[in-house]
Amino acid sequence: SPTNIGPGGSGGLGLDNLGARSEGDESGTTSTNTGANSATGASGGSGTSSGTGTSSGTGTSSGTGSGTTSGSGSAGPSIGSAFPSLQATATALYRSYATIPATHPGSVPTAGTGRFFGIVAFGQNVPDAASIVAQPGRIGSIDITVDFANDTLTGKATGFANPSASTTTTGELTLRGSNIDSLGMIVGGLSGTLTETSANGTKQLTIRNQVSGEFTGATADAIRLSGVGTASDANGNGVVEYSVILAD
Repeated sequence: SPTNIGPGGSGGLGLDNLGARSEGDESGTTSTNTGANSATGASGGSGTSSGTGTSSGTGTSSGTGSGTTSGSGSAGPSIGSAFPSLQATATALYRSYATIPATHPGSVPTAGTGRFFGIVAFGQNVPDAASIVAQPGRIGSIDITVDFANDTLTGKATGFANPSASTTTTGELTLRGSNIDSLGMIVGGLSGTLTETSANGTKQLTIRNQVSGEFTGATADAIRLSGVGTASDANGNGVVEYSVILAD
């Protein structure tokens, strides 16, 4: 697995420099993401019954029934909310996208939308992506929608889990104010409130994280972001947290 990920890494996932890219041409390609699922079912049955007794009588009953259901829609891969499942997903995404070149600015689509699913992981005192993925202090699923026509990103991070089974985290974080600049770089913020419950009690954490990064692959096939910010409790006591976002 790649090990050269760290602050300032050119063309890779770092916290200070996520890969320099030169200005490209204005042409773009359209990225689409579709999915469909359908299901049909039918059931039918008929039956007759008759009987005689002391006072004679006959009876007949019959019934038939059928039903069909269908549906279609797009959805991302199923990412489990349990810590081992989320960490396994993070490891797989890291191995796939941490060190591959960034998408050339001229190859970032300029129309349509794209949807990306992946993970967001947090760590304290570990500013490099490899360490955060290997030992996250908190990890969750993230769903990102990119509007290539307007150069914006929106998203939600939910389903958080902790390495300690005795600690639970609820709440969600929002990816907001995120844009794609003229060089194809992504800048924005991830913020919200999480509630952590452990043997020591319950505390609310206000998360404010500034993130930046890029698309990877030939035609913006994946997103890799890293960030830094704070996690503060109700009394204003905060700690510095680093983050990694990987999604495809």
